[in-house]
Amino acid sequence: MATTVVELSGDEAKLLASLQRVIEKEREHERQLARTADAGNATGNEIEAALKRVQDADNKALKGLLSDLKRAGPEGKKLGDELQSHFRSTGQAGQKSIESIIGQLRRIDPAAAEAAEALRAEFAANEVSLKFDDSIRSIEQLGGAASRVIREMRDDLASIQLSPPNIDEYVKHLRQLDPAAAEVANRVRAELGDVEPEVAFDRIHSALADLGPESAELSNQITRTLATAGGDTAGLDSYLADLEKLGPAAKGVADEIRTRIAEADKQSEFDDTLAELKSLGGEAAAIAKGIEADLVAADAAAAGDMNEVLERLKRINPTVEASADRIKTELSDAARFGEGKFAETLDTLRSMGPVGRKVASELKTHLVNAGELAEQSIDDVILSLGKIDPAAEKAARAIKDKVQPEASTLDKTFEGTVQKFLAIGTAYSTFQSVLASINQYLVDQQTLLDDSLDKQRELAKAQQEAAKNLAGLSIVERDELLQRSIGEIANKAGFSFLAGITTALGAAVSRGATSEQAVDAVTQSARLERNTPEQLDETAAGAVAIQRQTGLTDIRQSIALLETTGTQAAIVDPAALVESLPKAIGSSVSTVREQDAEEASRQAAALFAVITQFGNDDRGTSSATFQTDFSTRMDSFFTGLDDELVDARSKIELLDRKIAKGAATEANIRDRERLAEFVTVATEVQQKGEGTVAFDTFFGRIQTLQQNEALQRQFVGEGFGEKQFQVVLNDIFDAESDAARQLRSSYQTIRADADFFEREASQIASGTPQLSVSNFVSRSEGGSPLN
Repeated sequence: MATTVVELSGDEAKLLASLQRVIEKEREHERQLARTADAGNATGNEIEAALKRVQDADNKALKGLLSDLKRAGPEGKKLGDELQSHFRSTGQAGQKSIESIIGQLRRIDPAAAEAAEALRAEFAANEVSLKFDDSIRSIEQLGGAASRVIREMRDDLASIQLSPPNIDEYVKHLRQLDPAAAEVANRVRAELGDVEPEVAFDRIHSALADLGPESAELSNQITRTLATAGGDTAGLDSYLADLEKLGPAAKGVADEIRTRIAEADKQSEFDDTLAELKSLGGEAAAIAKGIEADLVAADAAAAGDMNEVLERLKRINPTVEASADRIKTELSDAARFGEGKFAETLDTLRSMGPVGRKVASELKTHLVNAGELAEQSIDDVILSLGKIDPAAEKAARAIKDKVQPEASTLDKTFEGTVQKFLAIGTAYSTFQSVLASINQYLVDQQTLLDDSLDKQRELAKAQQEAAKNLAGLSIVERDELLQRSIGEIANKAGFSFLAGITTALGAAVSRGATSEQAVDAVTQSARLERNTPEQLDETAAGAVAIQRQTGLTDIRQSIALLETTGTQAAIVDPAALVESLPKAIGSSVSTVREQDAEEASRQAAALFAVITQFGNDDRGTSSATFQTDFSTRMDSFFTGLDDELVDARSKIELLDRKIAKGAATEANIRDRERLAEFVTVATEVQQKGEGTVAFDTFFGRIQTLQQNEALQRQFVGEGFGEKQFQVVLNDIFDAESDAARQLRSSYQTIRADADFFEREASQIASGTPQLSVSNFVSRSEGGSPLN
């Protein structure tokens, strides 16, 4: 089998080399993103490990405190044991129990009792915290929706946790009980700090029981106290009731848990219903998928609604209300930092509910991408973050220091977006969610990178094909079109499909446009084809062809003629219309050069539309051929009417000789009558109409034929054109026929003026809310198309 060697032209080779360089640059960009992602993940792991170490240290310190208190001498053991019991108890029984214990302690050692009172007051806050934690753990252990709700609320719950006890203060009070208590506390903390509290309690109880009757009674009271407080209350309602007893903040938590579990139950019921819909298949499954898509869109719109988060924080803990209001102000100022002149519009949209917020979010995203808005710099964001949460600021700077060296070659947009995630996520979410946001952003960037590479390849392919149609231009003109004009057209017309613009430029030039005419045709066509970019090349090429055939001076006239004729003709395929319409109207307009070009073009286009409709021609090719024959015949008939009359008179003389000799047939006699009538009518029409619209305009000639049957018969003669159009021809000559009425109606509908074009372009840009959003998105994407 022979091998075909394809040699690339110089321009094609340059394009191929450029494409390869672009691909290699994109791959290097991808490798840099991967390195940045690894750095981000490593930083996340370090932060997570540091948080765990802090938590472990806190837990160990608390356990050590309990052990210290129970090992600091006889009185300290008793007091520590009983106080521990009291801290784990609930209700009046526990309070009475500790009062009784301290009363007995006064009889043993008044100084110790006084210290116990002080300790008891200091432990009050920790008592609530321990009960709160126990209740939350109990609810979480119920499983199901309750467990999920607690996990989701973990960050909110953390905001109302009390500070851990101060071990130095405990050692101070222990010294009041026994001078050697401090040394014992330090030694016990070192030796037994990690012993579980339950084990330590058991040892203390045994030691107390061995000290004598009074100590044994204390031990029994401790046991009863623990028994009163230790039993788990069955059921979620009981646990929530326990929470409510712990004060306003805990009551807020209980209310929030109830609300969330109710929502979770509704969600479960909804999920079950949706699953049943899917299982039914067919239309039901399609409805279920549609519902899911709407919910995803709604979630995306609601994400980041910090007002809702802050309101929930205020319900859980009323003490954060002032901070929440301050945070709202900070966020509002931060949002307006980069929104500038668009701030009022975006705020108005956000005030319109979920749909408005979604539209505002999309518009802002596209404004940022288009360079219309500038996000805050990383340092601006971290500085603002410090006003809200100094710890979050420190964490953000640490992540910035870790990530920035690896990401120094990436786009500034990437840096700004990562830090925006940090600014919001670090202040109001966990470090894990912040890192997840960053990682998700890296995934999104990889997707955008892949899309960008695909678009670059698509553009390179379009440029290669367009170069073939641009071969007739100079190298300077070709480079101007492919490198500069494409971006200018996209920016001016708000059309982001660069490959489509490239192809359209080539198509326009192939129809005979100069480089300047091609740019004009594609720019104006793009304004009408924003939402149908696949038709841009056909519209631009058709408009150029019509302009060259008709003599219209403004490309917008040609586009308007093409678009409105398409609404009247039987042709559905835009490509077929572009091929047939210029040929049909060009042949007609060329026969009436004295007529106004716009009027003649509209009349010719109206005739073409009627021929396709009544001739049942959905491609337009046969209609264009018939109209060409019709126009040519009509032109020769009216401009050569003198010759027609001379020919008719000659035929009359020949027929008169036959009749005189008695050799004429009936057909000869009828022909003689027809010719004589034609000569009489034509002479009269010529005298009245020659030099007027009846002779010099396209519709004037048709109307003249409609009004004179003698002229119609002479015009048609033995007929012309395909048989499928003979009936159409006869109907056109009947002024009262459907075809004739349709001809007049189509003429009124078809337009070829720039003002009409501008109204249509404006309607497409903002005629409906949907068109307005689509136009905004398209213009934003086309604002910086080559970046």
